[in-house]
Amino acid sequence: MNNIGKTEEAPSLTILIKSIARTMATPYKTGVYISIVDLIEIAKKTQLPVTIKESREWVLEELLKTAVDYDKMENVIEELKTMIESKINEFKNSSKTIPKPQTCTRNTSKTRTEH
Repeated sequence: MNNIGKTEEAPSLTILIKSIARTMATPYKTGVYISIVDLIEIAKKTQLPVTIKESREWVLEELLKTAVDYDKMENVIEELKTMIESKINEFKNSSKTIPKPQTCTRNTSKTRTEH
């Protein structure tokens, strides 16, 4: 049964969604930056309404709550997974084309002590 407009969420589900959104909106925890544009794209792909305001964390939290209401959480998770994998692959591919730093072989400690 579809629960569109559902207002009675279990408190534990609300807390879980808030925690997931906070973690996923933190790049050092996920390894990638999820932008509001990314979240809008996921909403479009999963045919969910999205409201833009406040922060990426807030938008992601609202998107996840809406996914629960529309019974599309599996779709949203799949799109998030695909987007994250794409960003990781993009990073891996770009890191192959960036030149590696040169190793400094000059002994600087001797130079400092001679002055």
